[in-house]
Amino acid sequence: MNRITLAALCTIVPLALSTVGLLTNTDMLAPLKTWANRPAALEHQQAQALRPVIDCLNRVDSNWRVAYSNYRSRSPRANDPSLDIIERFPERYQRAQGPQLSLLDYDAKRPDLCLLTSSQRSALQKYLPQIAALRNDYMDHLLQVYSSVKEFDFYPNATVPGLTPAQRAISDARFFPVAEKFLTVSSELRAAVDAADRRIRLQQLQHLQVRDEHQMALIPGLILQTRDTMHSLDPRSPKQLADALSDLQQSWDHAQQYLRPNLPISDAKAQQLWQRIRQPGYDYLGALQTLARHSSETPDPERLNADYFETQRRFDLLVDTYNQAVGQDY
Repeated sequence: MNRITLAALCTIVPLALSTVGLLTNTDMLAPLKTWANRPAALEHQQAQALRPVIDCLNRVDSNWRVAYSNYRSRSPRANDPSLDIIERFPERYQRAQGPQLSLLDYDAKRPDLCLLTSSQRSALQKYLPQIAALRNDYMDHLLQVYSSVKEFDFYPNATVPGLTPAQRAISDARFFPVAEKFLTVSSELRAAVDAADRRIRLQQLQHLQVRDEHQMALIPGLILQTRDTMHSLDPRSPKQLADALSDLQQSWDHAQQYLRPNLPISDAKAQQLWQRIRQPGYDYLGALQTLARHSSETPDPERLNADYFETQRRFDLLVDTYNQAVGQDY
């Protein structure tokens, strides 16, 4: 399986679902908090019901997808016990390099993190019944796939002997159909959650704009645009990457000018939030620029895959910083 295809499959969604999902319950966004926490605010109730599903996708589903990508691309060298573990499982070393996310546990192998309390299940069924049905199907397949990977060396382990080629062929023939079905169900749930989350956040952004909180609204709007761009990236299309980079660069530069200190319309809270996300945002643009440049040169799948991974990681760091700045809850 092509590694870029796998990268797009396994890493494009993880944090995007929580990008704009954490806008309320913080003094920094007090006007929005006041509006969203009204008892009759349907969007707030839907956001609260959606949050544990987003957490499941970020903490469990994304990790499993990365592990599956690594397993599908694993070298036969992984079966050689005479080699060092870094040579056998380079993905373990690669994931330890560079800036790390502070909110997500990439080593979590716990499907129980996706379980809901009775009140959470009731809220999801009441406010988002379509997603509740998709989640029920997802949980069945999640538990099945986690049970399947216990039967062989799916996760890198230096102490577990590798399978022989014949044994692996038999194991993979049983496992791959289960895994691919799980990915299909997972993608359906992700698409529904992403659509619901985006709709809710856009409604809240519109309310900020109606209240003339334009500087404060600019930042989550910028994060939304960056999220949408990350979703649409195609490492094989130099023109698409160049256009995406140009549009985002203009938007971030506009925010830099609009949120600079000492303007007559300065909003101190918006500027405080901007100072938190500005550097991670421009770091993301730098990674996207590298990806776009290499895509326009002679194609090198391995380099493009590494560039794409770095772009996704920088995006995750931007989102992580933003979420920490505005609070952990909706």
